[in-house]
Formats: sequence, structure tokens, C-alpha cells
Amino acid sequence: MDFGEFVSFIFERSDDRREWYFDPELVSPELNADTMVQFASRVFSEIRVYAHQFTEGQLSLGLNYLINPSCSSYCYSFLDASVDVVTRTSAISSMYDVFRYVFTKISSEMPSRNVPTQPYSYNYICYMWWDVFPRHGIPAQRDLEGIDKVILDTLKKILMLNSIACKESALHGLGHWYAAYPEFVQQTIDSMSSDIPVQLKKFALNARAGSIQ
Repeated sequence: MDFGEFVSFIFERSDDRREWYFDPELVSPELNADTMVQFASRVFSEIRVYAHQFTEGQLSLGLNYLINPSCSSYCYSFLDASVDVVTRTSAISSMYDVFRYVFTKISSEMPSRNVPTQPYSYNYICYMWWDVFPRHGIPAQRDLEGIDKVILDTLKKILMLNSIACKESALHGLGHWYAAYPEFVQQTIDSMSSDIPVQLKKFALNARAGSIQ
């Protein structure tokens, strides 16, 4: 399977809001971990192109397939030690582009957690991204220190975006990372406190203490 075929596999599906990755007859592509990370990295980096080619539902479900272990095992490739760490950290850094170029377009001024959402919506995948992604810093692993750092740096960058949905997602993620990196979480949220909108003030305080579900 080449990259173009892979893009078709994850995005070019009927826009019927059905979670196709749960189809018992689904045959996932047989790719090695290195190829999986490289393909995902290209998807994230080129997301502006796909946002014009596919619908919100198609894009959201395809992204969910890539980062959510409930939908596929694909996300574990980002943590696979057989893949060069530079390749993996680059792929995770490129996730920022999805927030910058897609999720900042979410128009709702209401926090996503207060809006009825489904996996085929940008609100859902934006809010849940760093919750479902299978790394929150615990257990501590020396071979994942570089991965941890790039995730935390990416969360900090997302928190800086001028978007309620993106800030909420970053706070949600930071809340889950509190147990492993409490000082980083507190310092990051404190440094951005003046830029956190009133709708998210209480949520930010909860995230700062790791009180996030």
C-alpha cells in the first residue's frame, strides 16, 4: 500500500457517520511500524489539503483510527522502539498542525465537553485527542523520555492557539499528564493563565491539579 492508497483507506469512506473501524470484516493495511509512523506524519502535516477534500465526519473518523487504541492498534507505532525516535517525535510534533489548521475552525464558544458530540465531529476528536492517545507519562520509561517531552511541548503550543476548543484539549491533556510531570503542568497553565478564557477557568484549575477525567 502506498501513501495515496493509505489516505483513501482512512478518509475516503461513505459519509454516513458510521465508525467503519469497528466493522468485523475490516482488513487493516499490513504496514511495518516505521511506515505507519511516516504515513501518519504526512497525514498530519498535510491535513490542510485533506480538510478541503473530505468532510468533517470522514476526517474525524480517520484521525480517530490513527490515534485511538479503541479504534485500532495504529497509535502504538508512535511508541514503538523499533522506529527511530526522531521519526516518532517528528510525527507527534506534526499533530499540532491538525489543531492549528483544522480544530481552530471549530466555531463553538462553548467548551466541547459541554456539547453533545460523537466521534465523527471535530469537537469530539479535538477534546479527546490527548485523553485517548496511549501515553500520559506513567509509567516513567527512559526510552520514552523524548516522546514525553515532545508531547508536553506540543500541548503547550496548542494551549497558545486562539481557540477555545484547542485550549480545552490542551488543558485536558495536561490534566492527564499531571501525575507524571506536575511541575511542568502547573507552570505551563500558570504561564498562560491570562490567555485562558473565562469558560475554561475552572477547567484549567482542575487540570492544574490533575483532577481531569
